[in-house]
Amino acid sequence: MWVVAKIKNNQEKIFLNDLKNLKHNFEFYYPKMEINKNNQKQQFKNVLGNYVFCYSKNFKIKNFQLSIKFCKGLQHFIFGNDKDSIEIGKFINFCKKNENNKGFIANNFFFKLINDKTKIISGPLKNIFLDIHKVYNNKIFARSGIFKITINKNSDSVCYPL
Repeated sequence: MWVVAKIKNNQEKIFLNDLKNLKHNFEFYYPKMEINKNNQKQQFKNVLGNYVFCYSKNFKIKNFQLSIKFCKGLQHFIFGNDKDSIEIGKFINFCKKNENNKGFIANNFFFKLINDKTKIISGPLKNIFLDIHKVYNNKIFARSGIFKITINKNSDSVCYPL
């Protein structure tokens, strides 16, 4: 069964290692995107912020749920039912279909989600907020103040919908 875990800030690795040490077969997934292409160090961002999807067949057992709620780095689990687990599985498959060969969500994934406003989170225009004028084919046409900006979906500037 898939559940959602909310992790304390900057404690993702601590949480994942603590669950792995429990000797149960856990599977983890969180969509990542590359935010800085640097030859020396690869940086990525969890698209879901502090949330991670976790799978274990034991999540259906109430006593198991109670025993893992005090894992290091965990803020809390969000348990659902079988229908929720199926929907999470569908979302994970959708994300995996939009990953590139390195396992990162491609920039064009967000082009499908952008409506009115976006924030550029990497590239030379990092941290600029944009008002979207139009999303057409492979480009976003937007404004930031008095400046008109066009971003190609294959550019190094990753846009994140707001």
